[in-house]
Amino acid sequence: MEHVIVCGFGRVGERLATQLASHGEDVTVIERDHTLIESLEAKQENFSLVEGDSANPKILKAAGIETAKWIAAVTGDDRTNMIICTHAKKLNKDIKVAVRVSSQDDLDVFMKLGIDLMVFPEIVAGIQLAEVLLEKASPEHLATVVSQEEVHKKPRKFLGLF
Repeated sequence: MEHVIVCGFGRVGERLATQLASHGEDVTVIERDHTLIESLEAKQENFSLVEGDSANPKILKAAGIETAKWIAAVTGDDRTNMIICTHAKKLNKDIKVAVRVSSQDDLDVFMKLGIDLMVFPEIVAGIQLAEVLLEKASPEHLATVVSQEEVHKKPRKFLGLF
């Protein structure tokens, strides 16, 4: 099947799944929040949905872990992401694993798990902002990360005020 599994549909997971689907990738989202799943089903998004805990091997199997090419553990909890990564590697020895890391203290553990891609959202944001401020990138560059429509809807949120 060669699909991508996105574990968690928060701020990072939503953008990841949406971007991948918009580029023609076959995406399966695992989310434990029933209300959010219902909302996504009503919107008829361009990805498959599995309701449940991504750290549960049965839920990973329901999402097709055995045939997935990538899994992205992007919950806001490093421990949950570690469990997801561990199960993913056991259930599919060929899978590539991407993970959202919140604490640099957990970096060594993720490295020992053989993670293919680790992302620290706060560090990425800091680097991108510095590039604009140092005039190494244009402000329009940031628009590729956060659409202006989102910023105008909730400007205080994007300034870190909420």
